[in-house]
Amino acid sequence: MAENYTNITDPNQMNGASKQQAIPKKQRRKALPNAVQSSTARVEISIKAIVSNTPKAVSSDDFPLFRAFSLDSTGNGDLFIKVTKHRIISLSTGDAFSSSTTGYLLSL
Repeated sequence: MAENYTNITDPNQMNGASKQQAIPKKQRRKALPNAVQSSTARVEISIKAIVSNTPKAVSSDDFPLFRAFSLDSTGNGDLFIKVTKHRIISLSTGDAFSSSTTGYLLSL
């Protein structure tokens, strides 16, 4: 009686489930353009903004990330942005603070 054996190195005898799938090539990321600095002197600019009517708790989930806001309703104080749920950053000084405050969203 002849012995039946399977050669596991023969690709003709491998079933379709064990064959390797073709791996697609990775696409290279496009490099972002460099920002061009127009002048080295610091100047002051004025920005027109619309201040929201009601304050919101900055630490709440519905307060948007990376949106400018002010701590007072007049919008004359420092401007801040929320970078995480518990951290805000002053746009004028770059200092980080706790987000346990209320703020007025700005539309620039």
